[in-house]
Amino acid sequence: SINTALTVDKSSDTTANAIDTAFLAASTITCTDTSWTQLKLPTVVDNTTVTAPSATGYSTSMSKAADFGVSGTSCTFSSPVRLLFPGQAGKKAGYTTSSGGTLTEITTTCDSTTAPTNVTGAVTDCKVDCGSDLCVFTKHATYFGIYNQTAQSSSSGGSGFCGARRGSSGQS
Repeated sequence: SINTALTVDKSSDTTANAIDTAFLAASTITCTDTSWTQLKLPTVVDNTTVTAPSATGYSTSMSKAADFGVSGTSCTFSSPVRLLFPGQAGKKAGYTTSSGGTLTEITTTCDSTTAPTNVTGAVTDCKVDCGSDLCVFTKHATYFGIYNQTAQSSSSGGSGFCGARRGSSGQS
């Protein structure tokens, strides 16, 4: 159990590798393997560790991937944990339970940037822009990914001939 609020600012030589983590007071961590001893804070991993979901008519590119939790077991939190991704505002976020897995998009928008109340019941994640950063609140430890989806432009084409057959004069 975490008895007081705990914020961990991961120091890094670059903003690209920083992910700040905040645990709310009175949060309990529960893992399927009860012998766990260390919780791995969110760590930036290679973008190919997860796969962004595809959507018809959109191109997708990964921006950041992170690994969070305890290797070999599943962990949940009684209160949402905030993961702050610097400089990622306006992007999509998702999670997957396995390395190499396809992200499930987080579609719920948090009702607060500090302690959302809409992460309850079946809703285990939400996201919200926190200035220029993206805040993800989650009740589970797993792989997370930040990505962009951009509408592909449709091209219209044609040969320039509209209904007439070349070389046909219509005379006999």
